[in-house]
Amino acid sequence: GVQDAIKFSMAMAEVSTISDEAAANLDSLTQQVLNLSTRFGLQETDAAKALYQTISSGVTDTTDAMMLLDAAVVLSTGGLADLRETVDLLTNTINAYGFDVEEAAHLNDIFFETVRLGKTTIPEMTGQLGLVTPIAANLGIEIEELTAMLAALTKGGINTQIATTYMRAALVQVLGLDGQPDG
Repeated sequence: GVQDAIKFSMAMAEVSTISDEAAANLDSLTQQVLNLSTRFGLQETDAAKALYQTISSGVTDTTDAMMLLDAAVVLSTGGLADLRETVDLLTNTINAYGFDVEEAAHLNDIFFETVRLGKTTIPEMTGQLGLVTPIAANLGIEIEELTAMLAALTKGGINTQIATTYMRAALVQVLGLDGQPDG
């Protein structure tokens, strides 16, 4: 217990170094991380490290960071995935598409629907979808369209890694060699 408390304190101290706002709100953030951990049965240190990762990904407003962390915990718990990986999936998607953090819960719905309609999992998507989201966003392909493509390919028997490789190759081809859309 004492070792866990020390690790958690150290992880929260790291959170305080990432932004002035986090440092100023450290007591509140600490309590929120503890509450979130208790609510979902998480290791407090894991949640603190995921908060650090959330803030370092560009979600510097602490209220937004906690909102995103909460959504990542839901995605992690419901999708049987690693929390840090679900933080990556959400922040990468938000950053690629320029979404507001408030849309994280909606993104969870999209990702869970992709699992339901395809033959993929949240852990598989966390490791692969980030390879195509920046390109798709650049081409104006909506996240719903992108995940529908993934669901269709995986439902047809192509595993997630190969499906995202195919999708990326097709999207890069659309961009053309000079980085501009062909047309």
